[in-house]
Amino acid sequence: MGDELTSCVLAMRFSSPSRKRPDSKASKSESSFTADYEKWKESYPSTLDNFGAVVGAYISNLENFLDYDGTLTNIVPDPERAIMSPETHNALAHVRRHFPTSIITGMSLEKICHFVPLDGLNYASSHNMDLELPSALEKLQKIPLMIAQVERTLKEKLKTIEGKKLENNKFSLSIHYCHVKEDKYKDVASCVLATVRD
Repeated sequence: MGDELTSCVLAMRFSSPSRKRPDSKASKSESSFTADYEKWKESYPSTLDNFGAVVGAYISNLENFLDYDGTLTNIVPDPERAIMSPETHNALAHVRRHFPTSIITGMSLEKICHFVPLDGLNYASSHNMDLELPSALEKLQKIPLMIAQVERTLKEKLKTIEGKKLENNKFSLSIHYCHVKEDKYKDVASCVLATVRD
């Protein structure tokens, strides 16, 4: 856990809005921080800088989220005529055989299912207010319960840390630490890592 904890603390320090990034007049401590951060980046490279390698490593976990209007079809003056081309339909059928695929649209669920009559797709229609998620429903139903449990656990573990704020986003939990004193970052990161492991 030592390397992982050090990495978390360094990431927290570097992304903290209260911390100034080193400049040419940097103090010894800031220079040390920069060296630590550069070393950390060697172990944890940027996803954007290494996109091909990341895709190769996680290809089995990829999911597609595609907008309908303007992505799968052209934008047209009459929404009733927003029909996919046969080529797009075939490409979408091919992709959904290999990866979970979701269509996102402002249309009604009935209309998007009519326009895209393919089995096994997830639909987020009516601007995400009407969902049909056959490939994700079972997983999704468990997530808010797990997030609530993690939130309760972290509230208890972090109760003595001043300035922290937990935000339950239903499918994720944010731990805000911008008002936490920097010497407490390690405590926050340690509690979070231990909780995630449990």
